[in-house]
Amino acid sequence: MDLLRSIGAYGGLLCATLLAVYAWPGSPLRKIIESWIERRVQAKFDLERDRYRHQLSLEAELVKAKYQGDLHNYGLIVERRHEICRELYRLLSVSDGIVGSLFGAGLARTFDAYSPGQIRDYMESRHFPGTIAAQVLADWAANRKQALGLLEKTDREADIEAAMRAYHEANNYMLTNALYLPESVISGSRDLSTVLWDIIGIARFPAPGSDSTGKKRLSSEKLLVVKTQLQSLIGTQS
Repeated sequence: MDLLRSIGAYGGLLCATLLAVYAWPGSPLRKIIESWIERRVQAKFDLERDRYRHQLSLEAELVKAKYQGDLHNYGLIVERRHEICRELYRLLSVSDGIVGSLFGAGLARTFDAYSPGQIRDYMESRHFPGTIAAQVLADWAANRKQALGLLEKTDREADIEAAMRAYHEANNYMLTNALYLPESVISGSRDLSTVLWDIIGIARFPAPGSDSTGKKRLSSEKLLVVKTQLQSLIGTQS
């Protein structure tokens, strides 16, 4: 017990002495302690600074990667949009041409001078139903007028079917790619499609007073509007 008291007393005396020495101005002990504290603080600061730099570096790489990814995705979207614009205009132009050809100069075909072989080849190229083709060929010599009537009627129906296919192909392409197109282009394409469908309706159900000429002129105007919109969208206007 006396030994413990002696150690305690000695320790207290030592602490008091060290404090006195530390408090003395210019004390070497003070310089040692302050130098040690400064090194510890500096080491802590350097560690935190390195951690912060590392964190900033990681965040910068993430931002860079995201920016590059966004830029790449944007480039793909722009490329796809340009592709869609070109194809949409091609399909609308084809549709306008085929539908417009249902009326006007050059529509009538003269079959009377055709030989049976030429008639057969023509009907095959137009994919006439087999029964109709057989009937036309059977009547060609015996009843030319009846054969011509059936041939011209079926040929006209084939023209209308081709126009309808072109119309639906263009309209469906626009609808399935609408996510890439602004509302102005979609609206312009629909306006054109409406006029083209009206022309097809006049061809399918002819009626006195139907203005196919005016509808064809209107479809050309609508196509020009869509063309201008698409050029503006992909930046090709002169």
